Amino acid sequence: MTKAEKIAAIREFNNRIREEQTKGSTGAKGKWVDFMARDYLMAKGVGSVDDVRCRSAEKTDFRLFYDGRYHDGEVKTGAGSWKFGKADWTEDDIFPTIDIFVVAAETEFLTEENFMDQLWVCTRDQYIAMLTYTGKNGIGSSLHFDEKHGLMKIQPYVTKVVDKKYNKVRFAYARLNKFYDFVEQNDLPTIREFRDRVRG
Repeated sequence: MTKAEKIAAIREFNNRIREEQTKGSTGAKGKWVDFMARDYLMAKGVGSVDDVRCRSAEKTDFRLFYDGRYHDGEVKTGAGSWKFGKADWTEDDIFPTIDIFVVAAETEFLTEENFMDQLWVCTRDQYIAMLTYTGKNGIGSSLHFDEKHGLMKIQPYVTKVVDKKYNKVRFAYARLNKFYDFVEQNDLPTIREFRDRVRG
């Protein structure tokens, strides 16, 4: 993929994301983050027009070589979802083949200038622990299986609460605060720190 082809593909991708956002899509920013993280982490960046687009559910988001072997990775943001096949799931069913995760609880403030310091990297065990820690009643409060659509959904980190008594809307940030507590307590590296570490 030449530099000109990549620029054209990225321009087309960004225009599509803007159109989706204008139409009220809640997943558009997650697609943008998915691409930015892959392009930032992969040694040569994305290498084809297909790589610029958001990866299909059947494909791993990215693969990195470090510590003498390949590691498969996933990008997970906010309150996203992924194809999932069973209602009676356990922690063992959550991305069993993935080694590392790039995670963010908030995406609306991310830009091309700051995303590398606002995304964090963790292992699969840490990702499961984070979902367990941030859920009011453990991982079952962080994930919800939508049987009708065959999707596993990550519950929002910020929830809207309607106060009927005073006819007001307020927002609950307890889960979001616990996410940042987990990042700090486990000293998770930013995507910038992680890239510097694995590239030496």
